[in-house]
Amino acid sequence: MPTHRSGAPSAPHPFELLLNDAGVSRASRIQVTGVSAFATLLWLLRRGYDDVTVVRGQCCSAAGPADVLIVAQTCDADELQALLRHGPHVAPGGLLIVQTLHGSAPFEVFGGEALVPGGLALERRILGAHRDINVARRGEVLARAA
Repeated sequence: MPTHRSGAPSAPHPFELLLNDAGVSRASRIQVTGVSAFATLLWLLRRGYDDVTVVRGQCCSAAGPADVLIVAQTCDADELQALLRHGPHVAPGGLLIVQTLHGSAPFEVFGGEALVPGGLALERRILGAHRDINVARRGEVLARAA
C-alpha cells in the first residue's frame, strides 16, 4: 500500500479501487493507449502493476489481447468505434476502460454499434465533474487473482 510522506499508509486511489473491484490484479496484462498513455503507464508501474505496455490506437499489439485496455483520453462514439475495429484488442473476459464527456448518454457512446466489434458490454459507469469513466467487459468473467 502506498504511504504518505509522514510514513502512514495512504488511502488507495479511486482508480486503483476501480481496478480492484473489476478483478484486475497486479499480474494482469494491461495495455494503455491514448494521448495520456505514458503518464498512465508510469502511474500503474509505480503502484506495482507489472505487465503494462503502451500501444498505438490504430494497430494491434504484438503482445496479443489485453486483460485490460485503458484508453487514456476522452473518446466520442466515432473514436471508440475506430479503436475497437482497428486498435488493440481485449481478451475474452477482459476490460475496456474509457473516458467520455460528462453528460453524454451511455448508450450514445456504448450503444449497439460502438461495442459490437469488440463484443463488449457496459458494466459500470462512474460519473465525474467533466468526464465519466466507463468500464465494459468482453465475454466471460475475468478470473480474479488469489
